[in-house]
Amino acid sequence: MPTKKSPIRLDEPCPCQSGKKYKDCCAGKKFRWMRDEAGEVYIEAPILEPTYDVLERQLSEFKGIFGRKPGKNDKVFVQQYLYSEEDFDDEVYSSASEAGVDPRVIYATLRTGRFVTDENLGFIPDSEILEWKAAIREYDELIEDGKDPFLVLRDLTPDIQDAYRELILDTYASIVHFGSFLENIPRNRRISEASFFQYYCAARSLDTLRTIYRLHTSRYADDVFILVRSLYENYLRIMFVRQHPEKSLDFFAMYGVALGTHEYEKRKNGKINRRVIVEKESGRRFEGHISNRRMAESSDLGLDVEFYDQIYDFFSTYAHPDMSRIRQFFDPDGGFKTHPVSEPFLNLQLVSLVCALTFDELRLTDHVLKRTRRDLLFIALRLKERLLGVYRLVRQRQPNLGFGELIEERTKLIGIRSL
Repeated sequence: MPTKKSPIRLDEPCPCQSGKKYKDCCAGKKFRWMRDEAGEVYIEAPILEPTYDVLERQLSEFKGIFGRKPGKNDKVFVQQYLYSEEDFDDEVYSSASEAGVDPRVIYATLRTGRFVTDENLGFIPDSEILEWKAAIREYDELIEDGKDPFLVLRDLTPDIQDAYRELILDTYASIVHFGSFLENIPRNRRISEASFFQYYCAARSLDTLRTIYRLHTSRYADDVFILVRSLYENYLRIMFVRQHPEKSLDFFAMYGVALGTHEYEKRKNGKINRRVIVEKESGRRFEGHISNRRMAESSDLGLDVEFYDQIYDFFSTYAHPDMSRIRQFFDPDGGFKTHPVSEPFLNLQLVSLVCALTFDELRLTDHVLKRTRRDLLFIALRLKERLLGVYRLVRQRQPNLGFGELIEERTKLIGIRSL
């Protein structure tokens, strides 16, 4: 049955909370404030043709996905499961900026959640128009204070904002350095299997880092922790093979299994032994599994094992359904979250740290030009100094955005080894 409804009386306080009576406020707008039988107040407005077309498309998409019409409690705008409000804000910012929209208008739109124009003023309560104008003034005040209004929206202090921006730039610089390293590998000399494998790991790191760079400004930064773990695993392999160059042949044997030139050893009971790989033609045996912790144990820096235990456990809480992160996905009052809160600033710190560790290791590899070694040391030390500054800043301003002392101690060791 239709819900009983009645219009707000003209002498009542306006529901928009402007402090005025309804007759002196929203009564002349192109919408009406209504009250249902439960006493709930809502806006009743005509559906304009463009809006009607959008709703028709949404209804059609819903039916295509579910095979039925939407029910009373169904959400017709199904894109909300793919894009969070923050993603939408990012898209608004990007599209509006490219279109040349006044930054003050963009900021006010993101700040208030509405876009005010001369054409739609009649559909917006006066109190919301005042809120929009206040956002415009807020933008101007932030600019006068030398702050970035759009980073303020991310709830970061000014110092943290600057550090966040610098870490983004460092991620870009790291991509360039990985690319330059790979481009400057000597082509006219024979290189060892160990060096080839290290270069391969560097190439994988470059590919992963490009993906991270594209993702880290989105609100899905927590998934990027899984990619940073991949970066860290590449670092472990580069370091392990430098310490044990002969073990690069074991990694090539693992590739041989995929090519069909090698196979896993079969035990007497017929079961596969994945810890041993056999070359089919020669019968030569190779190690089929080398754990990440064992690679960390091969480091010539004693702190690396303890560092591995802490950082890899941290990465694993994102890579696996670890219950320690349950509060990010579940609110006792609101239920499961379709868009959990992410931690982009934490992520960027680890991206820079793992890149610095990798550059510090790559400069010690064989067949590297002197100029390239200097470049690698330069970027490693630049990232080191930036991170140490960030750690100090975070301790003072926002301790929840940092890591423990062990991470800082490992950072201090970057660049101390000589060739």
